[in-house]
Amino acid sequence: MVNFTFPVLAAVALAPLEALNAFLAGLDTAGAEDHASCNQLERQESRVTDAVNCIDQLRGNPDNEVPMTASRQLYYAHGTAQIWGGAGPNLGGKTTFREIAETASRNLDSCTRADGWAQGTDDTTNGTAIHISSEFNA
Repeated sequence: MVNFTFPVLAAVALAPLEALNAFLAGLDTAGAEDHASCNQLERQESRVTDAVNCIDQLRGNPDNEVPMTASRQLYYAHGTAQIWGGAGPNLGGKTTFREIAETASRNLDSCTRADGWAQGTDDTTNGTAIHISSEFNA
């Protein structure tokens, strides 16, 4: 004889204030959506350890401002990794190494593969596209 068991899900009704708080908590995390685009540059992956080294170097001078004077700029390179960016709508504006490092970190969070390689793009809050790849695409 075979016995089947099924989990019983209890419906839990939230009080109005609890429902409002749950909704507001969801709004707080809505801005943290993943917008990275991974593996769009064929055969240009970087070792994650090299990319982390680049990020650490950028974090060493977090408040350094970087003027956006070119459509493509190299921020740091180490081993197989290069962190570079395109000014996009921020051409003529500024960003900081802190913002570049934070964006590159989000990029790694989204684009790291199981084999320890990563390649992708994500945008800073001011619209600068930050790329991690093995080759600077000027």
